[in-house]
Amino acid sequence: AAGNISIEQVYVNVPEMDVFVRAQDAGGAPLSPQLVRAAGVELRLGDTQLETGNVQAANEAVCYIFVLDNSIETDPGIFRHFKNVVIRTLQRKAGHDQVALYAMDAAGTPVCVLPPTTDSAAVRSMLRTLACSADAPLDLTAAASLVYGDIEAGYQSLAPRKVVVGMTEAVSLLGNLPLLATMGTGLADELNMRFSVLAVTDDELEQELLGQFRSGHLLVCEPADIEKTVEADLAALPGVIEFKTAIDPALYGERWETLTLSVPSMGSAVTASTTVYMGHRLAHPAIEAVDVTGRRELTVTFNQAVSAATAGLPGAYLLQSEDVWGFRLGVRGVELRQDGLQAVLTTSDDLYAGPYSVRLRGVAAALSAANTSDAQEKTAFSIETWPRDRAFYLARLRLPGLILAAALLVLAAGAALRARRERAAEQEAEVEHLLTGAEDIGIMPRRWLTLFLQPPGAITENRWSGVVESSLLIGADAALCELCVPDARMAAQHCILSLDGDAVLLQPLGKARVYVNGRRLDGAWHLRAEDTVKIGGTQLRAVL
Repeated sequence: AAGNISIEQVYVNVPEMDVFVRAQDAGGAPLSPQLVRAAGVELRLGDTQLETGNVQAANEAVCYIFVLDNSIETDPGIFRHFKNVVIRTLQRKAGHDQVALYAMDAAGTPVCVLPPTTDSAAVRSMLRTLACSADAPLDLTAAASLVYGDIEAGYQSLAPRKVVVGMTEAVSLLGNLPLLATMGTGLADELNMRFSVLAVTDDELEQELLGQFRSGHLLVCEPADIEKTVEADLAALPGVIEFKTAIDPALYGERWETLTLSVPSMGSAVTASTTVYMGHRLAHPAIEAVDVTGRRELTVTFNQAVSAATAGLPGAYLLQSEDVWGFRLGVRGVELRQDGLQAVLTTSDDLYAGPYSVRLRGVAAALSAANTSDAQEKTAFSIETWPRDRAFYLARLRLPGLILAAALLVLAAGAALRARRERAAEQEAEVEHLLTGAEDIGIMPRRWLTLFLQPPGAITENRWSGVVESSLLIGADAALCELCVPDARMAAQHCILSLDGDAVLLQPLGKARVYVNGRRLDGAWHLRAEDTVKIGGTQLRAVL
């Protein structure tokens, strides 16, 4: 059956495209997304056939932009109705929908008095401050140019669906006949934006004059019907179908292109077209600027509104110095401001002079959870104040110092363990010595002897054990001695240990130097277990 299709607006962010469509049957009843999908929709961008993608009821965020005529010529009672329209919109909007306010300053110049925000309290606060105080009547042409420029400049941070509502008295609009004529032509539809202008009057002549220009964009009503008229105009927003599709990046470009949507199965007349700008490319959330606002505080500005669920976490930020230290600073707290366009970071360490960088990790855009930040993209900044002091170096050497202390403790524990094992071996040697001395009885005096030698420069002792018959010759020449000691200060035959009954005698040979307990020997010495002996550069200890 025949029907009707109209394109409300198109949101392009290459490689994504959202087409918002109003579909009705021949009787004017809205069609469900399932019926439209089953009917077979064709979507063309210029000469290129596009995939229709997902077809569903529109659930994207809406940006309501209100332009209020607050000139001194506006009746205060009518202006209160204008503000009531905004308040009623706040009451029914979704939590992620945005509201922006435009009015005139004291000189009569249109200005944005409140940028798009999801904060209803901020909108109410601004409405309380607005009054009919501008000296000149509202210039709708200048206001339209300002709003359109702001939308293009803040495209990435605005909700996909834009709804502009201008509210003024009829007399101001009748003073701009070229604008009225434009609103009734197809040129207004090419703006790719839903907008309407409310002209308020209770004068029948003014109503008749405006009736000549009546169109889908011009609303005419009496003061008592202001809220009802705007609500009826905005009531059509929920019944929109959304086509989500992907665009080949090759189709991106700084140009305008015609988008055509048709449903051949519903009749050849069911076709809608609009002109869209193909110059918008999807940008990942990123940090545009960093301001150092305190010794432990940074304010970062994003290129678009970010999600509080991701950007509000301290772990979403990687803050690092870009000098030789490469020191990472922990982020202790995050406070999002300006509807997610800014974040105040509180660091766990003091900031000092030098270069730094900050990166985002897994931060999602507020308008699309699938659009996340690039973890490799850095934003550099530098600090000129707060020179480095003792605390700076202590903070950076703290971790290496802890690692060094732990290593020293491990080495000390290892040395203590080795000493314990050596003492156990010494005690075992003493037992062996006593057992051997008791069992081994021969003609020549003999006994089991254990020596511990520590060569020069060594940190551990070498153990020598064996049965000594009569004597033991010690020196540096292995061919001439029973015990060879590798010591450059040792003579070829340096000293001799002799057995004298139960005693052991130590005697230097020739001019060799032997020290016992720090004194040089010039003859034989009855060796005791507690004696400290030095031969050449080697320390000697005997187990007796």
